[in-house]
Amino acid sequence: MRYTVADNGVPYFQFESIPPERVAHGVFTRAGGISPDPWPGLNFSTTVGDSAANVLHNQRLAHEALGLDADRMINRHLMHTARTWHVSAADIGRPAPHADGAVSREAALSFVMTSADCQTILAYDPIHHLLAAAHAGWRGTVAGMAMSLIHAMQREGSEVAEIRVALGPAIGPCCYEVGDAVVAAAKTWPEGNGWVQRQDNGRFHFDLSAANAAIMRRVGVRHIEQSGLCTACRTDLFYSHRAEPPTTGRFALIAALRP
Repeated sequence: MRYTVADNGVPYFQFESIPPERVAHGVFTRAGGISPDPWPGLNFSTTVGDSAANVLHNQRLAHEALGLDADRMINRHLMHTARTWHVSAADIGRPAPHADGAVSREAALSFVMTSADCQTILAYDPIHHLLAAAHAGWRGTVAGMAMSLIHAMQREGSEVAEIRVALGPAIGPCCYEVGDAVVAAAKTWPEGNGWVQRQDNGRFHFDLSAANAAIMRRVGVRHIEQSGLCTACRTDLFYSHRAEPPTTGRFALIAALRP
């Protein structure tokens, strides 16, 4: 990923494999916003207790950094599902369904996927100029969120071999201790044993990025970029639910097709 600071002072990362001249996008850090403690910085969620005014201001700062219009932001209702929403301009301002993925071919519609350890996913088809984005924690990952996203793009005409996927910062296997339910769910996938690591103390750690990459490869995706950044290790950059209990903010992946 490339690190940059916008003219308005807001820093963000961009994926190397997603051309910014065709897809305006950024993984925003916790820096550059106006939210106070205990979510200091560029918090994107009111569900943690921050005010709607602060979050809207932060959203506008981030959109300005990318040259986007925050009034064309698509609402979201992230519920750790494996469902993908097909979005058009008619959906601006409408309540979102319970869906952790979104796909669209319309320019300048802004997807905002928030996280505080879950993985954000960005997928782009440069042939059909089609964009998709998703949020995947362990539940969404093992339920097949990544597969749902690619299938939604196929329904819009994409050839899987042409799709470029980028996996955003998420809690890494170094820090993501999980229980037996997660281990059992992972092992329902043929590749699932490789997503779970048994530690010296007998406890298990889960690798979100390895899981989502494996699921993408399973459906035929060839181009996959991984950030390599652990949100729990890098609380200087990102909010982390695991590393900062009991309350922390939410950072965001924001993306929109350019005309």
